[in-house]
Amino acid sequence: MANYSLTGSPVDLFLGAADVADTFTVAGPGRLVGTDTVQGGSGAVTDTLRIAATISLAAAAFADVRGIERLQISAPTGAAVVLDDAMVPALPCPCSRCSAPRAGTRWSAAVS
Repeated sequence: MANYSLTGSPVDLFLGAADVADTFTVAGPGRLVGTDTVQGGSGAVTDTLRIAATISLAAAAFADVRGIERLQISAPTGAAVVLDDAMVPALPCPCSRCSAPRAGTRWSAAVS
């Protein structure tokens, strides 16, 4: 397992290793921005983006986030996240009240 913590730098560059379960942690506001590169490695393991702070992240913050299989929100009082098609597979919403997303659909969730 490899662990990475995003910084306040506007150009973090984190490339996960192949066949290693990588965890990328966002521990405060301004730590994940659209100019950061976060890429999980290849292989049959689960790479995780962990939100450990009570923050709001717009879809633009995920502009160069790829290869992440799990989004974990572990902030004590939750977080708000908006994802676009690049981060969400074309599968039906698990809530059973809506249909599969169409191109350009944004998913949002507030977890607390």
